[in-house]
Amino acid sequence: MGRVLKTFVVLAAIGFLDVVLFDGINYDPVACKEVGVRRAGLHQGKNEAYFLYFFIAHVYDSILNPWHWTDAMRTESLTSGDFNLTSGLKVVDVGAGTGFTTIGVLQQGVAARDVHMLDQSPQQLSKAAAKDELKNVAAIMEGDAENLPQNWTGRFDRYVSAGSIEYWPHPQQAVNEAARVLKQNGKAMIIGPIRATNPISRFFADMWYLFPQEDEYIAWFKSAGFVDVRIHRVTPDWYQEDRTHGLIMGCAVTGTKPKNWKQPQASSSSTATPLPATPTSFVARVRHSALASMLLSLPRFALGSVASVYYAVLPMAIFAKNVYCGGSWLFLLLACLLPVIAALFLEIAPISWQPHGDSEELYKGISDLYDSSSAIWEHVWGEHMHTGYYDDADDADFHDKEWEADKARAAETHAPKVYVDDVVPRTKADHLLAQVRMMEELFRKWDDVASAVASAESQGRTCIRVLDVGCGVGGSSRFLYEKLVQFVAEHGSAIGVEVVGITLSKYQQQRAQVLTHEASVKPGAVDPAMEQHVTFHVKNALHTSFPDEHFDCVWSLESGEHIPGKTVWLREVARVLRPGGSFLCATWCRRDAGPDEGTGENRPLSSNETRLLGRICKNYSLPEFVPLSAYGAAADAVGLKDFAVYKDSWTEAIAPFWPAVISSSLQPSILFKLVFTLSWTTLKGAITAYLMMQGFQTGTLDFGVFAVKKPGALVVRRSGRTRTPAR
Repeated sequence: MGRVLKTFVVLAAIGFLDVVLFDGINYDPVACKEVGVRRAGLHQGKNEAYFLYFFIAHVYDSILNPWHWTDAMRTESLTSGDFNLTSGLKVVDVGAGTGFTTIGVLQQGVAARDVHMLDQSPQQLSKAAAKDELKNVAAIMEGDAENLPQNWTGRFDRYVSAGSIEYWPHPQQAVNEAARVLKQNGKAMIIGPIRATNPISRFFADMWYLFPQEDEYIAWFKSAGFVDVRIHRVTPDWYQEDRTHGLIMGCAVTGTKPKNWKQPQASSSSTATPLPATPTSFVARVRHSALASMLLSLPRFALGSVASVYYAVLPMAIFAKNVYCGGSWLFLLLACLLPVIAALFLEIAPISWQPHGDSEELYKGISDLYDSSSAIWEHVWGEHMHTGYYDDADDADFHDKEWEADKARAAETHAPKVYVDDVVPRTKADHLLAQVRMMEELFRKWDDVASAVASAESQGRTCIRVLDVGCGVGGSSRFLYEKLVQFVAEHGSAIGVEVVGITLSKYQQQRAQVLTHEASVKPGAVDPAMEQHVTFHVKNALHTSFPDEHFDCVWSLESGEHIPGKTVWLREVARVLRPGGSFLCATWCRRDAGPDEGTGENRPLSSNETRLLGRICKNYSLPEFVPLSAYGAAADAVGLKDFAVYKDSWTEAIAPFWPAVISSSLQPSILFKLVFTLSWTTLKGAITAYLMMQGFQTGTLDFGVFAVKKPGALVVRRSGRTRTPAR
């Protein structure tokens, strides 16, 4: 990443020198004076546009359109005036890109067989070709808006171009081409930017690419021979300004080709972008040679990209100002400083953190963290407040019937949105399913469920019981209940199931009750009486107050890291477990600083590792990180057995999750909530996700998993091979 950034900076610097040294002689000064225009933008060229869409084609529909070219804007534009898109018309979409506008044309009733799509970017067109709605269009082809195919003359009833004019070096030539390919009385529509009047926004807009003024659009259309030229202003929902900052998509301009249309004569004064001058000096001739122009396209693209960042941030800033800051730019500036201050605090502030013991300060920190952050986590990730388990191998168990059913349910309830991680591109649904997979994999470690059920029956008990330590909003508790109910039914048992969840967060406990009620009454519920058998309490895991030998299994999924005194905790676990009962735990650990298994040499934590762990502990209210071996020592101390048999590290299996968490927090709606509506505790927690990712990627952190058993034979001995739950 460092090399990429350095290369980008060097290229931008070269582009800057090119602008300073040569842009003054780049264009005909007479033409500039006649039409009163500015220098062409750095991305206003075919090479620069090609570079841009080479990089952003894969996120164009998911990131750019939702801000600047929305469904509502598309419909409003295509239905404005008397453009009249109807069945039977032949339409060409020039600068069609990924086909977003073309789909809008089809929605107006135009048949796909009557639509041609043209763009110069093969990356954009490949995205369009993959869309089902565009499978049957007449043509998807590469081409140049300023030089359309000669056999298209007088061929189309409608010409549409959205979000393309800003890259045209000579827009008048392209508008002339639009008129040429239309039939008599055919209509053209060009949808594009509007130039800013605010001086700061205008500077960045002009530096980036072509932001025309409304009178320039009218001049181009009239010079091309169009009549009845009209402008319809369009605005995205987030924009509540008076258009002073300009818009990337701000107007739809239409014109009609008359019956007596004549081919316009090209002239420098008919174009709002000045035509290239004939270089006079030797240096200028070298600069404007084909080779130099090609080589300098990339530096100019890099510098233009710097300018484009302004218009990437501007809509979010305007939206935040209007929605969260009462329309005040000052309040917005102050609010935006919060994450900067937080980042600086995390990076350079000295760590005053000291390990917490069994203290009220620690427990208050934990409850405050989850009281403030659980709602936004549920909003983004749903009911499961833990990481996901990823396995790209062709695992038969992974694809069994129950997993496919879970996948179908997730697909119905979660619209897929692409996030970027370090392994493979995954959808949001993939990450949600990985969270379910995490519970499935941990549940596998309870390998004598059948014996626990049989033991409960032989003792005349009415149910088997599971304790979920750190239950969050109850997602894992409901999973365990449904899993065990299904298991009991499949094995012909009449025994009941009870799951008890405990948390330090009052918000989580109340929310878990609400979600469990909703799960009980929804159509197709596993058990309409679930809420009577899955209960939640605010309790400390070190002092649960449950009776001795009350549970057949204790489950802890990513909560052990919050609990101080592992030996004290496991002693409490051992107390509430029945003889033969199992304790299943997945938890954040640090790497072991003891002797290396290969070399035998000690590997003490470095100062950077200690600092990283201290920051995470401070911001996530953790007592201190311990290695997985510390849990083994604690288990031995309290008499829990088989730690060495069931211990494991799942660090690689959870690798994609933390990058996905970071990506999700950068979504505009989530970012606004973090900055403007939530607490400092939550904001710190969101930023600390980066430290978590860093810890796992560098090997400082380890995702440890283990299962142990309480000594004592179950009443019913296992005969033959123990059956495990259907997965």
